[in-house]
Amino acid sequence: MAEHGPLSSVASPPDDVGLKPHALPIEGLLLLVPTIRTGRGSTCRAACTVLSHAGIAMTEYFMRSSRTERYDRHVVRGLYCQVPPQAQGRLLQCGRGAVWMVGVDVRTGSRSFGQWAGITLSAENARQLWIPPGFLHGLCSLDGNTEVTCRQTRPDARASTRTIRWNDETLGIEWPVRDQQAVLSPADGHAPSFSNVIDWFPYP
Repeated sequence: MAEHGPLSSVASPPDDVGLKPHALPIEGLLLLVPTIRTGRGSTCRAACTVLSHAGIAMTEYFMRSSRTERYDRHVVRGLYCQVPPQAQGRLLQCGRGAVWMVGVDVRTGSRSFGQWAGITLSAENARQLWIPPGFLHGLCSLDGNTEVTCRQTRPDARASTRTIRWNDETLGIEWPVRDQQAVLSPADGHAPSFSNVIDWFPYP
């Protein structure tokens, strides 16, 4: 399945944190790769340390929030974001099964506007993906009974939520599932096209 480009190391936090950050090919997306196995509580603290070291400010809500969602195989969700003033950053991890995550740059003025990067998270690899504000995000469950845990910098706000069609031809996302296999919610199945993204987020 598609994973855009090689990972590159970024400035690392102290060695005892247990997570090493890697930049994805699109500026802003960050993959956190475990160097040691830790419990969930300590993993959260380690992730906060890594993100803070990378200059990403964590909110009190992020520290307190944690939501786990369960998906059957071939379930597709997205593409979503929340626009200002309720723009969200999200940290995602797969605790059971496997899931393919995608982030799409929708920052007006960004050189990578409309480009995407996808990565597989699984219980086995224990990696975490940071998707900052200014990106659409989506997922495809690769296994039955997959569990994904999400921490976000702001609470969900329906009025600020925007949705774009998951398989919009303009984006050309290489999903690991065929259109006829994808299990969609009614909202995702009738989402508008990428042409609706107009000045949602400034850049930088």
